[in-house]
Parts: sequence; C-alpha cells; structure tokens
Amino acid sequence: MEKYSQIDNLLIIDGVKKYHKFKLNFCNKNRNTKILAATFNFRFFNLTEKNNIKNEIESLNINQVVFSLKPSIQNKLKIKISSAVKNDIKYFCQMLFLIKLMFKIHFFLAIQYKFA
Repeated sequence: MEKYSQIDNLLIIDGVKKYHKFKLNFCNKNRNTKILAATFNFRFFNLTEKNNIKNEIESLNINQVVFSLKPSIQNKLKIKISSAVKNDIKYFCQMLFLIKLMFKIHFFLAIQYKFA
C-alpha cells in the first residue's frame, strides 16, 4: 500500500452497485493518480454487499482501507428502529469516517457520491 502522503483521491466503497460505472469512469480518467478506497464496515453488510465490495475493489484495481466496528457493538445497534433511520446512521458514519480519514492523511479531494 502507498504511504498516506502519496494518496491523491479517496473513494467510498459501500457495496452499492448503483454508482459503480461512475467510479470506474473516475478511476479510468485518473489512472495517473493514487486512489484509495475507503469502506466503513458497520457489520451489517449482507453477502451480496460483501461480494459487491470485493468485486468493485478488484475491477477498479485500487487499494482499500476498512474501518470496522467491534463485533460486540453489533448487538447494541440491533435496536428497533426503522431501516430508513439505520441507513441514515450508516451514511452519517461513512461520512464521519471519510472526514476523519481525510484529516489523518491531510487529504485534498474526496468523492462521496451519495449524501442521502
């Protein structure tokens, strides 16, 4: 893996195939730059999403960093809330992870393709 100072672009990978074409075009247009994929593993990915993440990393041919919650936190997150609220929490955590990673590596450009 490249040193943090060598990373030019940061890309969120979250198992959603909807934006794969956009990310592929971005990676192809920016082949001369160092791109790092960031995944926030909130421990609720289903098998399809896990496979999507793996396939996306391989097809984009980029390095990946993953932040995972402790397995023990999973039970605490299984409270009875709607799936819409869980999705909001998931996207909030992904954005928080992205911002924290940007500050850690003194990063300029971040791509987040979904805000809602």
